[in-house]
Amino acid sequence: MNDIFIISDDGKALLGVKDKSITHAVVPEEIKTIRAGAFQLCEALRTVSLPDSLTWIGKCAFSCCTALKEIRLPESVRHIGTCAFASCEALRTVHLSEGLKAIGDCAFWGCKSLKNIHLPEGLKVIGDCAFWGCKSLKNIHLLEGLKAIGDGAFWDCTALKDIHIPKSVTKIGDDAFGHKPEHETRQLERLKEAESCFCYGSNPFSHVEPRKRNEPKDAPTEPSSVFDAPW
Repeated sequence: MNDIFIISDDGKALLGVKDKSITHAVVPEEIKTIRAGAFQLCEALRTVSLPDSLTWIGKCAFSCCTALKEIRLPESVRHIGTCAFASCEALRTVHLSEGLKAIGDCAFWGCKSLKNIHLPEGLKVIGDCAFWGCKSLKNIHLLEGLKAIGDGAFWDCTALKDIHIPKSVTKIGDDAFGHKPEHETRQLERLKEAESCFCYGSNPFSHVEPRKRNEPKDAPTEPSSVFDAPW
């Protein structure tokens, strides 16, 4: 029996923690999935060590871990779920795995301190509202191989100055790079669109208030339609 974590009978899934006041977590080896809400609202959590066996981070797994400043994903992680790190307001640096294929809807929603993130070469999909409200994010490099950028993916990233969209991108969702009217003077200084982008949503680079349907849902369904992009 584990004194810290709630683990599935087969020992492969971390279901939750027994004490939400936990400050440091070393996820056991052999864990393959961190299930929905496992660390949600662990507001004192400062550090997390994840095992090389991990492949999937579930919905809201670390959402509202407001003291978490850095996260490093092992190379085995293939998918980050809906709202997995949403509202981690102190999160500054994220090290994504090179094997990552998809960033789920609202995965880093409201991570207003996020400054540094390297997107791996194998990434295929950035979900709806994935980086919504990441106001400290200044530069992000999208690599060749990326297929789809979801609705509102970088909405209200008011510090974002440079974005290059690779030719492999075939879908850009509604309001993907928009921001609020009061930030109009801080709009993107340079935007390079790929010639092969043929499936644009309405106003992908708009500067108007987004429709409510782009906002995170209380209980979003995973995966979302953006995951229809070919892998």
